[in-house]
Amino acid sequence: MNKIIVVDDKAENIKINNNIDFNIETYDTLFSITNIRIEIKNDEELYFIIMSDKKKYKVNVDVNAGVHANIYFLESIKDSKIQYSFTLSEKANLIIQHFSKNILSKQMIEVNLIGEGSCFNYHIKKICHDKETSDFYIHHCGNESVSNLTGDITSLKNGIVSMQLSTFIEEDCYNANTIQSLRVLEYQGGKESLKPNLYIDNNTATINHNNEISILDEYNEDDFMINEIYNKNLKLEVTEFLEKIGRDKDE
Repeated sequence: MNKIIVVDDKAENIKINNNIDFNIETYDTLFSITNIRIEIKNDEELYFIIMSDKKKYKVNVDVNAGVHANIYFLESIKDSKIQYSFTLSEKANLIIQHFSKNILSKQMIEVNLIGEGSCFNYHIKKICHDKETSDFYIHHCGNESVSNLTGDITSLKNGIVSMQLSTFIEEDCYNANTIQSLRVLEYQGGKESLKPNLYIDNNTATINHNNEISILDEYNEDDFMINEIYNKNLKLEVTEFLEKIGRDKDE
């Protein structure tokens, strides 16, 4: 199993094979940004775990041409900022499952589908205890590129969730296909803002979006995070991750 654990600005327990290149470097500047680079060179699966307090990150993931990759992000950050940037070459296929339990965090997720026939599938499960801001920017540049953005974000009692989803399809990008389907779930009086945007510059694209805010009458952290997981290894990793960072105090 390929696995990388990042705690604050240090990498721990790195177990990766030759199909994956990884580098981490912290710039001692005014902003003190930790830069992480991952390159997937052949078909592969990766578990990436990040835990931090008062840090800033830029995580760049490149998927080479023709590569099919699965990445599982397990994320617990406090008072931190993360910018994810995914770049997919021709016929690259990237599947991401992102499990997140954050406090006072900001995220930007940028996707660049530069190759013809590239495909990006992203599914998120996020628990928000405090103020949480997430911005998604998906850029379709390659012909017949595909993006699917799905998942559930739970806003708990003191949670304030602000999300903006922006998908861009260029004028010379033909037969692109994009789906936006995120749900923000309010529990015990959380506050939410969900702003979907579509910027389409040609008439050959297939567009679907079904973003919504709804109310939860009951909430259980285990059910929310792992009830849809059928992969034994993934379920074990998520369960151990939740146990390590502590259970909900708002239940």
